[in-house]
Formats: sequence, C-alpha cells, structure tokens
Amino acid sequence: MRETTGFVLGFKGPEIGLFMDPNSAGSHTLYEELVPIIARYRLRVYAVPVGYIKAGSLSKAAAEMAAPNVQAAIAKDEHDFNAASGEGGGPGLNPASVGKRRAAEAITLTKRNNQALKSIGKMETPLIVWETHGRWKAQYRPTGLQMVHILRGIFNGNRHMEN
Repeated sequence: MRETTGFVLGFKGPEIGLFMDPNSAGSHTLYEELVPIIARYRLRVYAVPVGYIKAGSLSKAAAEMAAPNVQAAIAKDEHDFNAASGEGGGPGLNPASVGKRRAAEAITLTKRNNQALKSIGKMETPLIVWETHGRWKAQYRPTGLQMVHILRGIFNGNRHMEN
C-alpha cells in the first residue's frame, strides 16, 4: 500500500484499501455498497485507482488521479457507470485540460498502482486490503456477505456495525 497513490473517502472509522478500475462492474457494485457506510462516518476507504480491464481503463483512472477533486471524479465515474457496457462514466484523461505534466504524472502513478495490484497477487478488481492485529489481509471480489464479515471483523463486531 505504501507504493500506491490513492485518496481517502470518508472521515472517521477504520480504513480499508480498495483497488478499483473505472471499468469494473465489481468495483462499481462494491463502491455503491460502501457509500452508505462511508456516509455515516463509519469507514474510511483508501481508493486506489487502477486501469487495466479495457483499453480506456488506464486513461479513465489517470483522469481521476489528475482531477482537481478526486473524490468528485470517482463519484461521477461511479454515478454514471453504464452497467450494460461495463464502462465507467468518467471521461478519459485529457492533457489539454489538466496540463501535459500533470497528465504524465497521473499516467505514471496509475501504472505504479497497477504494479502494486499485480504484486499483491493478481490483476483483479475490486480488491480490498486491510490490517488486523498487525497482519495484512486481502480479498478479491468480495461478495456482500463477505464484506459484512470483513467489516464486522474490522470493527471487532461491536456497535459500529449495529447502528
């Protein structure tokens, strides 16, 4: 995780890392499931944009990285996600709008995130990572039920999940 560049969504609570591709239906579904938890200030999500699924994925992930408001860019991509085509709703990277230097940096950072994802095990999203008692754990494509169990474990099964 130290070799990634991401952005924190949420303000309080335990933190998980979420590797997500803008063109990943699974990432989109998980993001939507986590939004209510994040909104209730119960969870922080360190979103790590990666781009590998489709030809436009790298450009869309880099556009998120280069955006002046990354959280808003990720939210727009997810809000406008096209389930039929499996395409994120955000635009691809436009060097003319963000500047050539910033665009190049965003591509480099996104490629570095891709390498970090690959180094964890495999190129598959969504991937969540979290630390419990000094040990890092990872789960590829968690189902809703798996997320409930993971979050309960992170929250130690206490009142945070019951309210």
